[in-house]
Amino acid sequence: MDAQLTEIHLKHDDPDNYYLGYQVTKSANLTTLIALDEDGNEGGLILINNQAIATQTSSSDNIDFFQFIIDHGMSKDNFNLSPQNAALLKAGFTNLETALAYALKEQLIISLDAADGYTYTGLVTSVNNQEVALKEENGYELNQYPTTIPLTDIDALDLNSADNLQFAAWLQEKDHPENDLNLVEIYFNFASDDRYGDYLTAKILGKNQNNLLVQVYNQVGQVAAISLLNYQQISHISEASDSLDYYAFVIKRNQQAGILDPYALMQLWQLDAHVCDLANIPTIKQVLTWKKHSTNLIEIDDRNRDDSSLGMITKVDEKTVTQKIADEYQFNREDTFFFDDICLVDLCSRDLLQMQLYLSSKRK
Repeated sequence: MDAQLTEIHLKHDDPDNYYLGYQVTKSANLTTLIALDEDGNEGGLILINNQAIATQTSSSDNIDFFQFIIDHGMSKDNFNLSPQNAALLKAGFTNLETALAYALKEQLIISLDAADGYTYTGLVTSVNNQEVALKEENGYELNQYPTTIPLTDIDALDLNSADNLQFAAWLQEKDHPENDLNLVEIYFNFASDDRYGDYLTAKILGKNQNNLLVQVYNQVGQVAAISLLNYQQISHISEASDSLDYYAFVIKRNQQAGILDPYALMQLWQLDAHVCDLANIPTIKQVLTWKKHSTNLIEIDDRNRDDSSLGMITKVDEKTVTQKIADEYQFNREDTFFFDDICLVDLCSRDLLQMQLYLSSKRK
């Protein structure tokens, strides 16, 4: 694509949140992006209220990273969003009202990012020059009664995201299947209140008395990681929920479309003799010991941390492991974890693949 990548931060956003994509048009009211998703793949068409923009740049560490992903052939259009993005561009939206009227006419599932930080997802039922009404998504269904949002409260509008297309397909399915893929939701003993309720959607590949080996799925039902979990830090495993029914549906759709595992993570995992033997699943300590002084990255999620950390293992003791962590696309710090407090390690993932290549290129 000839357009240049741009990074946009909004006035009301968390500093770590941003929109990144190709700016294709800019009017007096709106900046229009063909977005990149968090994997660097083509996303939907996003219309951003110019008055909500705090900063916009075409030069940043994030842009350098995603440009690398694009240049090395790791950016894809798995959900064939490009034709619909092109059709939406031809409509020539110059304000939110006309874009929302189009969504109403075409019965699109959309997402609205509001100035208060809340994201509304649903189906537009009416719109005028003052407000929009939409039936919100709630528990994988649409609410019976619409929610009304003033147009002045809308920071951004996403018209064509992959997860909304998956949800639209789910709504069109008359008989929703139950979870027939044996998926599970796995909850952990996170210490932080901010992480309470966080869980993985996964399929169990193998287990022993200490660990679970699982295939983890992302929000659009694709394989995101192969992970080794610490039983000691698992608080609950759910085998039945509306969410699991939904993900069983979208995973099967992805499998039929040939996009279930776009990074061939299962194949990569099976090539690692240390971790692919289901009869002899290793412990987390064994895995991290093997990774010691390797240039290969590994991701650790600890119950006492606010987020997972990605980096290289530099030291392993009887009870702890030290990791040189890659923050902001470079190795800035080290952290030490107790083995007993580690919830999981990702053995292979999209994050690890992309960051491994990027950081290796910077060291040359």
